[in-house]
Amino acid sequence: MLLAVMMTSLLSAQTKLVSILGDSYSTYEDYVTPSTNELWYYAKNVPQKTDVQNVGQTWWHQVIKENGWRLCINNSYSGATISYTGYDGNDYSARSFNTRMPDLGQPDIIFVFGATNDSWAGTPIGDYKYENIGYGDLYSFRPAMAYLLQRMKDRYVNTEIYFLLNDDLRDEIDESVKEICQHYDIPVIELEKIEKISGHPSVKGMRQIADQVNAFLGGAAAGQINDNNTPLHLMKPAYRVGYGVSKAENVKSVMDRVLRYIDAETPAQLVDKNTGEVVSDLKKITADTQLKQGAFRLTSYEWGVTYSGALAAYEATGDEAYRNYVSTRHQLLADIAPYYQKIYAKNKAIDSNIRRIIDPHALDDAGAVCCSMIKSELQSKNNKLRGLIDNYSDYIINKEYRLPDGTFARIRPQNNTLWLDDMFMGIPTVAYMGKLTGETKYFDEAARQVLQFAQRMWVPEKGLFRHGWVESMEEHPAFHWGRANGWAILTMCEVLDVLPQDHPQRAEIMKLLKAHAAGLARLQHHDGFWHQLLDRDDTYLEASATAIYTYCLAHAVNKGWLDAKVYGPVAQLGWHAVASSVNQKGQVEQVCVGTGMGFDPSFYAYRPCHVMAAHGYGPVLWAGAEIIKLLKQQHPKSNDSAVMYYDQEVKTDAPIFNYNATTKF
Repeated sequence: MLLAVMMTSLLSAQTKLVSILGDSYSTYEDYVTPSTNELWYYAKNVPQKTDVQNVGQTWWHQVIKENGWRLCINNSYSGATISYTGYDGNDYSARSFNTRMPDLGQPDIIFVFGATNDSWAGTPIGDYKYENIGYGDLYSFRPAMAYLLQRMKDRYVNTEIYFLLNDDLRDEIDESVKEICQHYDIPVIELEKIEKISGHPSVKGMRQIADQVNAFLGGAAAGQINDNNTPLHLMKPAYRVGYGVSKAENVKSVMDRVLRYIDAETPAQLVDKNTGEVVSDLKKITADTQLKQGAFRLTSYEWGVTYSGALAAYEATGDEAYRNYVSTRHQLLADIAPYYQKIYAKNKAIDSNIRRIIDPHALDDAGAVCCSMIKSELQSKNNKLRGLIDNYSDYIINKEYRLPDGTFARIRPQNNTLWLDDMFMGIPTVAYMGKLTGETKYFDEAARQVLQFAQRMWVPEKGLFRHGWVESMEEHPAFHWGRANGWAILTMCEVLDVLPQDHPQRAEIMKLLKAHAAGLARLQHHDGFWHQLLDRDDTYLEASATAIYTYCLAHAVNKGWLDAKVYGPVAQLGWHAVASSVNQKGQVEQVCVGTGMGFDPSFYAYRPCHVMAAHGYGPVLWAGAEIIKLLKQQHPKSNDSAVMYYDQEVKTDAPIFNYNATTKF
């Protein structure tokens, strides 16, 4: 008798207890606690509602049985929402997941299967909030979801918690579940293509859910899952930054987050630097009047990139908010310039951010902002920016320091140094002046600059550019800094966008772009990023370079310069990395701060990263815009779990399919 008790106790200690916190999908008569919870699945079923005949056909019963576990408590409630808002705006607090969460016993594993009714009922989405969540917040989905998971983590210590996410939910619900679960480090089991009757899993659908849960858990069911009973090749990998074909609306959601953040952090106003009072009457501008300071500078080259990224976002989405962001700030700079020119002419010191537009001293002051203004002019054709464009371009073309052969150069850190960055800081403006004026001399100069930079800085055996080249060096060290290589391939994209098809140097620049794309693709990290020093995988993964490459590769595919089958998956994976670097405030993380030039690896490897590094914001907008175009213009599809690009639309949702370029699905 004692031995039997001991054996029973040992068996109990080895068998995991499972609790379910769910909605109608997880109910079944006589198996739900408390028994007063509303049900969908009954022992005597209603044929028009479901073909599920017995509890053994439910997803949770199959998972528990096949893994050798035992049910602890199934606290599921039909129609339940995670938030306190239910159908028709009714108060569902009594049946809410948050209300029922404490009553799950002492399980080893908890499966939370919810958010379906929040999606169907149109629950207000709310804001992401992880602290100071009040009672009123629980009527919105995001704070209610965060509140639920935080309390579960606190209450069920050392318990495995998994969230099952239904398919075909509202995109904002889908995105919110994944984001909040990631915040609390709770795995999400994303269900796919579940067969349903009246919106609820059928017998086949229940089996599909059980298979997908088992496949996700993998080793958790050691000795139960095998090659006979589980499609192991469809097991969900534990991707760190996401994988698969993006949805355009989810891409835009990330971009919108960035736009809201930068709009708040870059006020388009003038203030008195002594009093802080807003100066709205331009006639009252004095030497003490300055641009109101936010987190970022309206006239920096980084913000020139941001303006171009926002204009690209407008073209891709049609959302006027992006164009308005740019036009408001461009117009402010154009309006104030004449007043400051008069003050500056009297040798008076003015705001350095305004001095850049009046009297640029370097390509950094002029090129990126000027090119964005030319793009604005080409979009609107109102010529309001032409005075600033001419002033900027005059500096670039006639005043910038050059080598004897005319290549843009600097005299730091050494005399006659080429910076790869300066390809982008100067050349696109020259090319776009050709587009603006129709004069071929600008196209010729832009093409000449690209090829003269490449002559010195291209490293063919690596398929990469070196960051710096010093005329007086006999040997030229090659440090392949990520963002500088981004500026190089971005420059080639910008030039090829406007260079006439019959230009004599177009083919050579195109060949260089293709070689660079191949060199970059070889070095992409498996999480979609590229390294700070591209060919040194012991350096950190950096977001701004990744965003630039994502844009350029997607853009080249959309233009027909690169093969979509080869580079579409690279760009798509890059976007997943980029999106993962944008936090909920809209700040871009993992961005290297401004960087000079060095000739040792330590200089680059230890450059800090910061969300205030302005270099990441424009590239993220640019990348997102081009990925949206990629999704519209190309034909991506998941096949055997891998992202593929096809020559035509593939009209099948089968997880694995054959394709011979002529089959009509």
